[in-house]
Amino acid sequence: MDQRLLSFFVTLAEELHFVRAAERLGVTQPALSQQIAKLEETLAVKLFERTKRRVALTDAGRNFQSD
Repeated sequence: MDQRLLSFFVTLAEELHFVRAAERLGVTQPALSQQIAKLEETLAVKLFERTKRRVALTDAGRNFQSD
């Protein structure tokens, strides 16, 4: 698996905020969103619940984080 995708996942899981995570990673928010979508597609599982006001890990996301 691509190490960069994993670092994007870890940072977003820590921040639970796309803009702050993107800033930490030195990328734009749309680029981070695209990479997280790519990771979810690769794994065939939704890792984050997204609403307009919050981001949260799904059960699958928590399991992936602990692996």
